[in-house]
Parts: sequence; structure tokens; C-alpha cells
Amino acid sequence: MNIKIKKNNNYSKLVNFKINKDEIIHRWFNIKEGYSKELILNLINEFNIQKGYIVDFFNGSGTTCLVAKEKGYKYFGFEINPFLYLLSRVKLADYSERDIKEIKKNKENIFKKYKRIKIIDSVNLSILEKVFKGNLENILKIRTLIFKIDDKKIRDFFIIAMLSVIDDVGFAKKDGNGLKYPKNKIISNFLTTFSKKIDLMLLDIKNFKYKNKKGFGIINCDSRDIPKKYIDKIKKKTSLIVFSPPYANCFDYTEVYKLELWLGGFVKKYEELKNIRNNSLSSHLNKNLDSYKSYSFIKKDLKILQNKKLWSKKIIQMLNGYFYDMERILNYSYNILTTGGYCIIVVGNSAYSGHIIKTDVILSKIATNIGFSSSEINIARKLRASSQQAKLFKGNNALRESVIILKK
Repeated sequence: MNIKIKKNNNYSKLVNFKINKDEIIHRWFNIKEGYSKELILNLINEFNIQKGYIVDFFNGSGTTCLVAKEKGYKYFGFEINPFLYLLSRVKLADYSERDIKEIKKNKENIFKKYKRIKIIDSVNLSILEKVFKGNLENILKIRTLIFKIDDKKIRDFFIIAMLSVIDDVGFAKKDGNGLKYPKNKIISNFLTTFSKKIDLMLLDIKNFKYKNKKGFGIINCDSRDIPKKYIDKIKKKTSLIVFSPPYANCFDYTEVYKLELWLGGFVKKYEELKNIRNNSLSSHLNKNLDSYKSYSFIKKDLKILQNKKLWSKKIIQMLNGYFYDMERILNYSYNILTTGGYCIIVVGNSAYSGHIIKTDVILSKIATNIGFSSSEINIARKLRASSQQAKLFKGNNALRESVIILKK
């Protein structure tokens, strides 16, 4: 079966999270790798989704599920990163008047007590002083008080409020595969920024009138190995799947979200970080990739790469692993969809030594091989190549971000 490929400018802005910056709840945390609320709304309308579950296998900050909640659908989201899992749980929770009162009371207590804190819970991350400098002491004092809140729901709310401002109050910036330190970055006062964030989140809670339907779920697990009980719950009851997996570009998101993972208490020692990395999609090199054999759909690509100078020998293993892993996700997708249901994937291509890995085309081939009845690649926008790759393309940069539409 032929795979349709077309340019579709309608998606160019929708695959960018920036549109969400003024949307209540969505705006709590700026996730660079996300897409817009409008993308999900457009897909629901375009495919006339009337009932059934809406599912996201790479839940991230919860955009897909939050829109599903707003529109009255049941939903499931799966996420391996414990920080992003908690972020989406907090964003998707239903808050009562009692919860709002408790949040206000705890905010007042925290700001009354933080100066008197003598014993501060330590965080064993060496870069904290470099990142936060004058803000660090107050961050750690506030953090110590947050972790003493008895009510888990309220405690989680404050953890996310704290973590959602660390980009603004520190000298580090998320950039590519980790953190960088821009020379001219202007930082904000932590106490003021944290207080304003709590107020913003409270305002959004009051203005967001939608409630969860029974049967929803946000699950902290490896999307390649989802517990059977969850698959059975949504099997052949899912009308729409939307997700954006990590791209095959060697980015390690435990490194990108290192500050959130350590300050949030999700990681207390390196072994715990290593476990998260090993249980994540094979899109980076900081995990065991030895078990993956040659993947049939990318043999030609790998043959070309084997004759090129790669900056790491593990890249070929990673690419094999990436598409093996994605095949498992696509199998899950096919099995849970109703006949006529849709699976939408937002993904970008990658390049190594001037050779482009057409991830959108390869995933479409895997999907049709599994049994999807149709596959359409909508090219949303060009992706910027690194300066090293740009030289090798010699003016023919075909790197792109696409929206793949699969129909069962």
C-alpha cells in the first residue's frame, strides 16, 4: 500500500507548545517538546470522535488527556518520567473547595515558616549551587516544608508549583540534550516567582469547570511494557490515539529534566536515574542497547551509516532499538483501537553524518505492516539541523517534523 506524503501548513503551528502559554492549566509548565491543545481539538473534530477512550503513550505534560477531560472523554496516558507523570497528574486532578482552602492555608504556613528552618533536606546534585546561586537556600527551605505536607494531593500541587518555576529562577536553560548556561540570562527571585505561580494555578483551578469521567487513568510506566490490566481496559474501546515519542536524535530527557527529577525527590541517587534511563524508549545512548538486533526496515540506512564516520558507535544500536521499541507501541495502538479508529503521531526526522533517517516514513511502513489500513504523512514544518549537519546537507536539508495519520 502506498504511503501518502503531503505538505500541510495547517499543522505547522499546532505541533508547537507555545500556543498553550495563555491556556489555563496547560500553561503551568512550559514543555518544549510538547504540542498545542489546538492540535487535539482539531483532530477530534476532523475525525468526528464521538465516544471511546483517547490515549497518549507518551503523556508528557498531559496535553492530550487534558483536552480529553475538557471535552468529556475518558482517557489514558502513559509516562515513564516520574516528574512528567506527576505534572500531568496534578494538572488533571479534580480540585474541591476544600482543596483550594488547604492550598491557601499551606501557602500561608510555608511563607511564615521558611525563615525559621534550621535543618534543610539535602539534594545530592552537584550543580545546584552553580544553577541557583542566591536563590538556592530559599528553594531548599521551601522544598523542606513542602515535603512535610501530610496531604499527598496538596503536597504534589506544591511540588509542581516549585518545579515549574526553576527555569525562571536559575542560570541554566534547557537546550537540546541537556542544560546550558547563557551568559546574559536574567533570573527572577524565587520567593516572588513561586508565590505568583501558586496564585496562577489557584486561579486556573477556579476557572476550569470540567470534571473527570470515571474510568480515566494516568499511569507511570514504560510504554513499551504496559501492564496487561490497563491494555485490557481500553482494548478495542479507543477511538483516538495521539502521541509524540522522543525523536531518534540521541536526546536523553533524564538529562534535560535533571533539575526537576532531583529537586522533586524522584531521584535521590544515580542508580535511580539509571533505572529510568534504561526503562525509557531507545532514543538516546545512555542505556543498555546490546540486546537489539538489526531492524529490517532500516537495513539500507544502517548500511550507509556503517560507511560513515559517526561520533558514537552506539548510534546504530540505538536506531535499531528505537524502531523495535516503536513497533511495540504501534502494536499496542493497533490492538486498543476500534475499527475505524485513528492513531496520530507527531515525530521529527533525524540525521547522522549527513544521512537523514526518515522516521515518519519508516514508522508508516511499520504501521501498515502491522495492519493499519491507511497511512498519511503530513509535513508540518522544517526542522533546523545542527551546524555540523547543515554543512553536510550541502543546501538540501530535508529534516522535517510530521504528523502521521494512521487509520485502523
